[in-house]
Amino acid sequence: MHYRYRHLALLSVDDLVEDVVAELEALGAADNAYFIFTSDYGYQFGQFRMPQGKGNVYDNNLRIPMVIRGPGTAAN
Repeated sequence: MHYRYRHLALLSVDDLVEDVVAELEALGAADNAYFIFTSDYGYQFGQFRMPQGKGNVYDNNLRIPMVIRGPGTAAN
């Protein structure tokens, strides 16, 4: 049941990012701004028979997403 609350929290972050980008575009500043998004690896819920928490040092816990948009960055 708690996973639903995590999903709702993430949706609110998505809404905030949308609002910030829209505001910068309205001001004409979006082309001169860098947007940097990153995250941690989240909370483990016992996948792979490992204990719950954030204390694992395995590859799936060390790799984190990162996206950069701005002047001089290549489009993917």
